[in-house]
Amino acid sequence: MPKHDDLIIPLPPECMRRPQRIDLAILAGYMLWPHDRERRREYIDSAFVEFAPPGMYAEVFPLAKRTLPFSEVGKASQQMLKGVEAGNVLYNALMCKILGREDISQDQILDDIIPSTNMANKKKNFHATTWKNYSCVAHFWAAYINARKVDVNRLQFPCAVDYLPMLLKEAESFRRRGEQERWRQSTSKVLDATKTFKLPAELDVVPEAIEAF
Repeated sequence: MPKHDDLIIPLPPECMRRPQRIDLAILAGYMLWPHDRERRREYIDSAFVEFAPPGMYAEVFPLAKRTLPFSEVGKASQQMLKGVEAGNVLYNALMCKILGREDISQDQILDDIIPSTNMANKKKNFHATTWKNYSCVAHFWAAYINARKVDVNRLQFPCAVDYLPMLLKEAESFRRRGEQERWRQSTSKVLDATKTFKLPAELDVVPEAIEAF
């Protein structure tokens, strides 16, 4: 089981009042590589380099030239795909709960959101890899999916800079609700509270109510 401190995303309190692009990069790094510390560090370091004043990175990040530019690492298509799949499952599971559709199972949600000619194999891979690795950050991906309903966020990952406080509030709502609800005919909660990544208490995030669309 991960240590509590290992599951805290190190966002500064200021991000709730004056969000910066680097705050987006920190969150994105955890969303894309929740279990790969080295790749995540390279991603965040590259963001610091890209957003820092010219020449400054040489002193702060002597190994910066070995990292990929933040804008390029952001094209992590496989990680994006798996994150979106996990977020979609959580998003749809909670929407069903909100709408009173208690008869919907995880497999039924997968049938709807992940079309495949070999669904049995697709479900097996989803449970063994995607959900296992990305359910811990699925609430952030669910908030990302929800945020894309706002036009300003459509072409930005994880969202527009100014929208970050709202995205974090929505993610907190998805996390709390996911840790409370159970899958149909199961004793397991939708999200395992011992494994989900959380926001620092200092951010004092007030959850935004989740609404069904």
